[in-house]
Amino acid sequence: MVHGKQPPYTFSGNLIEFFDILSEILGVCYEIVIPQVGNYGHLLSNGTWTGLIGMMNRSEADLCSQAAITPETYEALDYSEFLYGDDVVLAFKRPELEPDLTGFVKPYTGLMWALMFISALVVFLAMCIVYDQHSRLVATR
Repeated sequence: MVHGKQPPYTFSGNLIEFFDILSEILGVCYEIVIPQVGNYGHLLSNGTWTGLIGMMNRSEADLCSQAAITPETYEALDYSEFLYGDDVVLAFKRPELEPDLTGFVKPYTGLMWALMFISALVVFLAMCIVYDQHSRLVATR
């Protein structure tokens, strides 16, 4: 991410951290160059590019991030595998454990508890009827 509207700029983000680590491991330095046009560039009628893509073609820059892949830019640049960095974070407060005597009731609504009670009652009555019929059958033998 570029901070500031005019030089000296400051930079932050995952890719900056990645380049810092990479340059430290490889023992090289890097310079961040911002295109004068201020955009990715477009193809001119004479076949040259402006902006960031033009800088890459003229060897004024060695690599760039976030260049859109279109049929035109695909012909102009040599794309590598994606290195994706995202600053979006989804966070939530960790739930705190609290003593709650009615906690076992909370996973279901009142209607669901009523339906489960009715289902259990129906199963109990059905088992009583089956037991009664079985007892009568065995007694008659």
